[in-house]
Amino acid sequence: MVKFSVSLLLAALMAAPALAGYSPESGGYTPTTSEPTSEDGATCDQNPAMPDTCDGSDGWYPVSVVGKEGYFCAQGPICTSEVGNCPGVHGDLTFGSSCVSISEGVYGCVPNTECPTTESTPVHDECEVSTDTPTTAPRSPLRQSPGLPLFRRPSHP
Repeated sequence: MVKFSVSLLLAALMAAPALAGYSPESGGYTPTTSEPTSEDGATCDQNPAMPDTCDGSDGWYPVSVVGKEGYFCAQGPICTSEVGNCPGVHGDLTFGSSCVSISEGVYGCVPNTECPTTESTPVHDECEVSTDTPTTAPRSPLRQSPGLPLFRRPSHP
């Protein structure tokens, strides 16, 4: 079981406002100054299993989001490096959040500007997908050419 460090959460909460001030000159994340709005007024779907509070004991962990007060709940694994989960749509996170590079070597959750999509990559007609499990074919027996020995011993004078 993964233990959650309260001091790590407090450090992340304290760093979130500081990270919100990064600029393009420093190579970091720059938050939007206006509240994002959906073009068609649609709302994003919220995960009904997402709790209002979390402590990591049930697989939901408190995660800070750059530019937002407090924390939001996300299921593990949590955003680190180039992989991990960030909080989805919940309360003040109208469009959820995504794991991105905030500054060189630092990753974190930032608010999305639109609802996440579940689109899949189209597969071309020429692409063949094999559903069989790959196997290794047995090696064919060594064949001897007519008139030639399989192995020739070196002749010693």
